Amino acid sequence: MFEYYKNVFGGSQIGDEQTFYRLLLYAKAFLERVKAPDAVMDTEAEQVKNGWCALCDALYMRLSALGLRQEQWDGFVREYNDRDLFSDLYKTACLFFPPALLYRGI
Repeated sequence: MFEYYKNVFGGSQIGDEQTFYRLLLYAKAFLERVKAPDAVMDTEAEQVKNGWCALCDALYMRLSALGLRQEQWDGFVREYNDRDLFSDLYKTACLFFPPALLYRGI
């Protein structure tokens, strides 16, 4: 899957295979939580693979502290991220996965 990420999807954010597979586990777990309970996913479909790669990129960018803000006062430093991880991932999933897969009947 890492070769697919690099060669077909054109991913360049994640540089090493170990990090990619760790993020892929999170991406798959996220998708299991947001997909329709009875939806069946063809794991060999290009659309699904592209979606997983996009979710891995989104996770990597989030964990790389994009959107990180810092406040300093009296020698104290506070860092926080003002972006909502779930929202970012769900928006990415909506771009790549078919609506029927994510439709939860609400």
